[in-house]
Amino acid sequence: MELPAYILQLLNQSQTTKILGALDSDGNIELTPFVTIKAPKPDLILVPQNAQKETLNTLTEAMKRGQRVSIFCSDELHGEGRPYSITCVVREYQSAGPLYEKFVDELRVTYAGLQGVWILEPLSFRER
Repeated sequence: MELPAYILQLLNQSQTTKILGALDSDGNIELTPFVTIKAPKPDLILVPQNAQKETLNTLTEAMKRGQRVSIFCSDELHGEGRPYSITCVVREYQSAGPLYEKFVDELRVTYAGLQGVWILEPLSFRER
């Protein structure tokens, strides 16, 4: 599915609150805040992977099992928007390649120790 422009804008802004939610291997929900998540196209979301083993393990399992993950995004602190939940599927992990190379410099500014980029495909979104 393609996300509308206002959701892409929320995801691409650094001041937007962004939290990734996914099930870990024990069935617990892992919530991870992100400063930078990129949505370069309406049907593509990039999530950075740094040294956090939990996120690496959780997203690897989600990709293997075909489990969905969610991204909560909101700019409520600035009073400019409504919160949204985006349901995604994990498509790929890149530590080299075109998407990684395109965004590596921008993501490294925010994430020291950047190891790769998760490629998510949005399936649906809803206002919270």
